[in-house]
Amino acid sequence: MKLYRHWARADVTWTDAEGRPAGTAAYAGSDRGPEDAQARADALAQARARWVQDRRGPADPFGGYGLTNRPLREAVLWRQDDPAGQPQAALTRSRNGYVVLNATQLMIVDVDHLPGPGAGQHVRALWARLRGEPPPAPPTPLDSLLRPFLRRHPEWSVRAYRTRAGYRLLVTHAPMDARDPAHLRLMGNCAPTRCTSGCAGCRAATAPA
Repeated sequence: MKLYRHWARADVTWTDAEGRPAGTAAYAGSDRGPEDAQARADALAQARARWVQDRRGPADPFGGYGLTNRPLREAVLWRQDDPAGQPQAALTRSRNGYVVLNATQLMIVDVDHLPGPGAGQHVRALWARLRGEPPPAPPTPLDSLLRPFLRRHPEWSVRAYRTRAGYRLLVTHAPMDARDPAHLRLMGNCAPTRCTSGCAGCRAATAPA
């Protein structure tokens, strides 16, 4: 999880080989102070400018793409550090107004694209209709995914709630490091659905305040 107390922006402009104006910008953060954040932003902007102009320097000074390698440029409402001074948990405000929980050892799994009802459920619903009875309540899609896993791992505690795209699972029985292979067991149990997970920098949002 990468959160900084101070942020700064730097811009670099130049004229390209065809005489057209060009430029790039960079944001950088720091816990030391605004001056250090500005110095980092200046250095990063210069590295990006060199790379754009003649492909010199790092292979990709823009930092690639992904939640694990991009610091979060959000307002920090509350932050708790570990004994080494690194952020362990924090509340931030996203650009659309949500208050977001960020935690390094809380496992959150988003389960999207859940499978539809199986043939057995369709047969039971048809039989009930023929008998003039209300159709049986269909099991939630998580029943077939989560309950077998929990039967095999009774020491696990998982909370689930609905999201627009499916379900969000919160693993609450113990802190879990992102490098712990245990979280892969739950991810593998969710196949063939589409799952996204994280421990280092897990994020769960609440409604805009």
